[in-house]
Amino acid sequence: RKPFVLCPSTFAPDKIGEFRIVIYTERPLAVGPTELPRLHELRENGKWTDSTAGGCRNFVTWRKNQQYLLRLTRSARVSVVLLRHDPRAKDAKPFYCKKHKGRSQRKGTDRTEFYMGFSVAKAGTPKDRMVLHIDEAAVLEKTSYSLHFEVAREFFHESKPGELPGADFVIVPTTFRPNMKGEYQLVIYTDDDRSTLSPLSLGSWQLEHVEGAWERKSAGGSRNYPSWVINPLYRIRSQRDTQLHLFMRQPEMPTERQGEGEHPLRGYKGIGCYLLVDVPTLSLDKLVKESGFRMRHEVHCEMQLRAGQDYLLMPMTYERGVYMTYQLDLYSEHSLQLSSLSEREALEKREHHLQENSVLAIQRALARIMFRNALRLHNRDRATRIAVEWFAKPRKNNDEGYLDINLALNALEAAFIQLTGKDDAKGTFFPRMRERLASRGHTIADYEVCL
Repeated sequence: RKPFVLCPSTFAPDKIGEFRIVIYTERPLAVGPTELPRLHELRENGKWTDSTAGGCRNFVTWRKNQQYLLRLTRSARVSVVLLRHDPRAKDAKPFYCKKHKGRSQRKGTDRTEFYMGFSVAKAGTPKDRMVLHIDEAAVLEKTSYSLHFEVAREFFHESKPGELPGADFVIVPTTFRPNMKGEYQLVIYTDDDRSTLSPLSLGSWQLEHVEGAWERKSAGGSRNYPSWVINPLYRIRSQRDTQLHLFMRQPEMPTERQGEGEHPLRGYKGIGCYLLVDVPTLSLDKLVKESGFRMRHEVHCEMQLRAGQDYLLMPMTYERGVYMTYQLDLYSEHSLQLSSLSEREALEKREHHLQENSVLAIQRALARIMFRNALRLHNRDRATRIAVEWFAKPRKNNDEGYLDINLALNALEAAFIQLTGKDDAKGTFFPRMRERLASRGHTIADYEVCL
């Protein structure tokens, strides 16, 4: 009852001739062989150059790669093929054999050989400009990076009831490592004869670049420490409602090859940032967005800014006392007014917290004296009450362990679903903890990411 597809072909291309198909079956066929309509074919030629060879998403230069917008007008099957020319082929056409690898007989002698692949993701908003960041949950299909002269993937888009019939996807062909130059051809086969494929540009994205450093007077760490208020402060303002993508980088670490990948010789420090509404006194109650802390070369944060509202951007390390430089790239739909706060203005916003912390430090010093006196008089009950009152209270607004808890929840859920096959368990593990994580702005990744 299942239909089959027959595809007669010659071994080599451009071999012209007639053929006949003869089918013998035990029972009569329900439907005789019928020729299938040819698929709609879309092609784009491209190059990885100094300005477009950004490498895969492991590298912060990934955004340099050329992106393509595939627009479907209905439910359709799509095959994506990425080709590059084989210099050993007899003619000037791309070599289509998947089993033929781009590997020279002498290792390392041909500099044009490199791993390549691509990712397919849902298009962002608006859809006429490049995507700056792709979450793993938005990736619809991707290839492994291969030395083959051809890599391909296929997916099916089915419009859901109540939705518009079409869909837009972004395709990003890349090499594995940045700065690998060469030509390629992107080919799309689909049964949607009205589909289109076009290159994307940065469009209306406005870029603001900032360089700074955490020094002795500004390395305050996260809000786990009372000194979090001394981190650098930047004021952001937009005259129109705008979407903002923030990328923050720390210095790149030297790497060494281990197994199939490259890993830093020294671990990255945890970095992140807070975005607060600009008020006279710094307050975590005015926190609008937090990126979460990642031990990576770069962290990303996306947010929506309201027109005419002043915000404070605070880049920080997870631990205090970390001295190093940082870079900020702010992409926005509309132009931003970005400025660093003067020392006087920053001090006015921090003064209340600094005074509170000074008073608290004095009180705790007195509490330590009272604690020692109680122990000296063998009054253990009083010593216990002092310790609980002054030193055992849980601190609010603490980032400690939140990312680890997030990963643990996803790992437990992923293992359960993989072992039992119960997909309906997705998102049900520890619901209260998930709500608390979501309220802190931490994204709960899908279990497919952990698998």
